[in-house]
Amino acid sequence: MVAALPRVAVVGGGGPLGILLFGMLQREAQDRRAEHRLGEPLAVCGSTDGAKRLSKGVYQKFGMAFVPEPCVRFADGTSAASIGSALRGAEIAIVGECAVQQRKLPPAWLPTFSLVPEYPLEFDLDGGLGSSAVIDEHVRGAFSASVPRLIVLTSRAETADLEAALNDDAGGGAPRATVVSTAACELEDEVEWTYLAPPHARPLRATAAGAAAGGGLRSRVPLPELARFVVELARTPAAGVGVDVVSAWPT
Repeated sequence: MVAALPRVAVVGGGGPLGILLFGMLQREAQDRRAEHRLGEPLAVCGSTDGAKRLSKGVYQKFGMAFVPEPCVRFADGTSAASIGSALRGAEIAIVGECAVQQRKLPPAWLPTFSLVPEYPLEFDLDGGLGSSAVIDEHVRGAFSASVPRLIVLTSRAETADLEAALNDDAGGGAPRATVVSTAACELEDEVEWTYLAPPHARPLRATAAGAAAGGGLRSRVPLPELARFVVELARTPAAGVGVDVVSAWPT
């Protein structure tokens, strides 16, 4: 009997980052040559509009791919019980928020692109997203569903409160949790990106906790590079239990 492949759930699949994560995870699942294969991903959306954005985004960015109906579940983003119910059966859950600048197509008389001010971008579930309280609900939902592994994204450089919440919620049966801080990155949402685009010249790497908290100028990083970084974390098997904290740091 062939063992089931680990399934990765993206909480908030209808947002710009959620679409990229789902599409990349879907392609990983189709790669039979991969050393550590992943199963078909799962998207948790807060509304039918979110599911429509996911379907349209995956089709446009990943070569006419589509999102099968069984790969989408709906949840109330402010309810741990609802999130937990949607995450049943997932081996890895990706939750969180990050601060992103969005590229917008400008009028003809402006430069080649313009940026709107930075805004909190979670994964597009309805209901007051971006706050630490809502992220905590997502974490509690994942624990209630007995998800063995969590990847939590945050734009905060100081993650002590989040680490404490993860340890408190875990109790004695803590899964492996990885907190990814994007505080060192000025993330940009590249609207025109497709999977045919080559990797960015300066890929992200993981650094020790606190390495990005020293201040200074942040490097601009396209949102797809963050998605690639997170998918690579999901592909890498985790050993033991507890909470790791890494900073996404441009090389």
